[in-house]
Order: sequence, then C-alpha cells, then structure tokens
Amino acid sequence: MWVDEAWNEHHEAIHRFLIVNIGANDAEDALVDVFVVALRKKDFEPDNHKAWLFEVARKVSLQYVRKRNLHIVMDIFTVFSEKAESVDLANSHSEMDLIERVLRDLSNADREVLSLAMSQSFTLSEMAKNLGVSNQACSTRLHRARERFAKKYAQAILLSEESR
Repeated sequence: MWVDEAWNEHHEAIHRFLIVNIGANDAEDALVDVFVVALRKKDFEPDNHKAWLFEVARKVSLQYVRKRNLHIVMDIFTVFSEKAESVDLANSHSEMDLIERVLRDLSNADREVLSLAMSQSFTLSEMAKNLGVSNQACSTRLHRARERFAKKYAQAILLSEESR
C-alpha cells in the first residue's frame, strides 16, 4: 500500500513541517491526522506522494490553527485595539464574545489570513505559500482583512454601547 511507503519516506519531514506551523504540542496528533486522511483515500494514489501529503498537512495545520481560535482572537484583539475605540465591557468574556462575533461575520478568506497572521508561527512567505498566493498578494489580503476586521469591530463596539 502506498501509504506505508509514504509514511516511511516522508513522515519525519511532514512532522517537522507541522512543528513549524502548529507547534510541537499538536504536531504528532496532526501527523496522525494527515495519514488518516491518506488511509481513507485507499483507492486513490497521488502521482507525487510527498507533495500530496504536504498539501494535506497544510490543510490539517490550518484546522489546528482554527481550533486555537480563542488564542488567535485574543491576538487579533491586541492588534486591532489601537484602531478601534476602547470600550469598558462588563468583563473579558463579553469582550471575547464580541470579537468572536465579528470574526464570524468576516469571510472565510479573511478569517484564514488573519488566523495565519495571528498564530505567530507563520512568516509572510509561509502564509503566502499556505494560501497559494504571492507574498505581495498575501500582504494585500492581510492588510484588507485587518481593515475589514477593524471596521466591523468598531461598529460592534458602537452597537454594544448603544444597547446598554
């Protein structure tokens, strides 16, 4: 079976890739997830095992980054707190709810680029590679996503203040 051969040849490189992208704590679990996907595709054999497995690893790493949404959301709040008006919310939980609501209102593309940027484990060129775009396109997407987040966040704060 091609998966056994691919494991023997590529699992160490994929594991290193996952460590860089999502950290050592989750890398082993993510590595298992990558090969579970491969095992489920038993009737499919890619032309280039390594490239296909790295694409799966990229997608799995994005899933792990998204799972850490709470930490990422806090990082996003820190980045945008200078752009949005400050507000004295009742507690940090309601503040997190507000940020999560704003993130849910963004497009998937905006959430993805913001998540990658705020995970602190991706450089711009790594983000661009993961998104399948040039560095310039990635930088533009990130800038626009930050602007959209800041605008929606500021609007959400105003609505929150008005409803009190």
